Amino acid sequence: MNDWGGLRDPASMVARRRIRVQEVIVIKNIATALLLAAAPLLALAGTPTLHSRSALVYDIRHQEVLLEKNADTVRPVASPP
Repeated sequence: MNDWGGLRDPASMVARRRIRVQEVIVIKNIATALLLAAAPLLALAGTPTLHSRSALVYDIRHQEVLLEKNADTVRPVASPP
C-alpha cells in the first residue's frame, strides 16, 4: 500500500496526463495536415468532370443555369418520349 490511501501516485498521474495531451496534439497535427493536403481537391470538386458531349443543369426554383457544357449545340433527345 502506498502513502496516498489507496489513490494512485500523483506524479504518475501527471506523467500519464502529459502523454495523453501529447497524443492529442499529434492527432490534431495529423488531422490538420490531412485537411490542408485535401484543400486543392476540394477546390476541384466544385466543377464536375463531364464525359458527355453536352449538358445543361437548370434550377427551376431559382430559374438559373447551374452548369452547362456545349449548351448551344443542337443534339437529338437522349430519351425520346
